[in-house]
Amino acid sequence: TALVRMLSNLLDNAATAARSGGGRVRVTLQRQEGPTGPEGVLIVEDDGPGMDRATAERAFEPFFSGWPSGPRVGLGLPLAQAIAVGHGGRVELGDSGLGGVAVRVVLPQEGVGSGPVEGVL
Repeated sequence: TALVRMLSNLLDNAATAARSGGGRVRVTLQRQEGPTGPEGVLIVEDDGPGMDRATAERAFEPFFSGWPSGPRVGLGLPLAQAIAVGHGGRVELGDSGLGGVAVRVVLPQEGVGSGPVEGVL
């Protein structure tokens, strides 16, 4: 499904960035109350070099890539945003507690479990 492809892409981006850092990726699932009810939040963080402000401001533009080189086409975050919006959600960028980038995918959820679940890959 589209959500699985989105998650796969976010994990691939985080793993690629983490290779430039200490090699850590953290995935966290949370529940929060949103304006219309419970929301599920998936956070993918890496310990890579991070993203400067200019890159972060353009990160959701189709075909823009903040990667220095390689075969990437710059569709990852714009497609992730489109998929999230298509499910009534959104994608947000921020700084990771690991030192790199944190990508938050927020989706409205009915029956989201309580409490955080966390793992380090």
